[in-house]
Amino acid sequence: RQYGCDTARLFIMSDSPPEAGLNWSEQGVKGSYRFLERIWNLGQDLADWQADAVPGAGDPSGALACRKVTHKTIKAVSADIDRFSFNTCIARLRELGNHLFTNAEKLARAGELAAVEEAFNALLQLLSPFTPHLCGELWQQLGRPGQLDSTPWPDFDEALCVEAVAVLAVTVNGKLRAKVEAPRGASKEAAEAAALDEPSVKKWTDGKTVVKVIVVPDRIVNIVVK
Repeated sequence: RQYGCDTARLFIMSDSPPEAGLNWSEQGVKGSYRFLERIWNLGQDLADWQADAVPGAGDPSGALACRKVTHKTIKAVSADIDRFSFNTCIARLRELGNHLFTNAEKLARAGELAAVEEAFNALLQLLSPFTPHLCGELWQQLGRPGQLDSTPWPDFDEALCVEAVAVLAVTVNGKLRAKVEAPRGASKEAAEAAALDEPSVKKWTDGKTVVKVIVVPDRIVNIVVK
């Protein structure tokens, strides 16, 4: 009566896996309600931005970052929902929502409304199995075609789901000494150079002989010294 059925559904699905018991939490219910309230408010803002859209200075890097979060979310939720892992679906959707809460207005004002609309459309489509009433109402308010519950599930672009940078764990004689970034798919020589140039690694290799360096692409650089 106080929060509505969408809030109840979201809380129940997000609290624990479906095979586990549910611990009712008033704070958890309030948190679910606040999340949906923020989505509703963002939908109203988006309607205003659509009506008043003007060319901005552009923010291509921000738009690309938003699209990457969107497509990674579509991919992850599509996999998790097939496994009935509803709590992890909702966790992913919260991440997308939080990204929009933080960046949507800035992107819209910069003339990158298309990226915001793509992200918000995906958020409504992916969230609708859990909160159908709120999502369906926003879908209609924003003038999206057809009924949301008959709209095809969104596709993702695999290219947007791949990180351009890999984080490599660097070990010296089997002990983790640092983590370094390198372009994903970097050559063995480039990964090795990045690891050996890292200051926190140098203090374990300076004055010693590097016997060998083993590189597992995009994952690990293992340095053996004596």
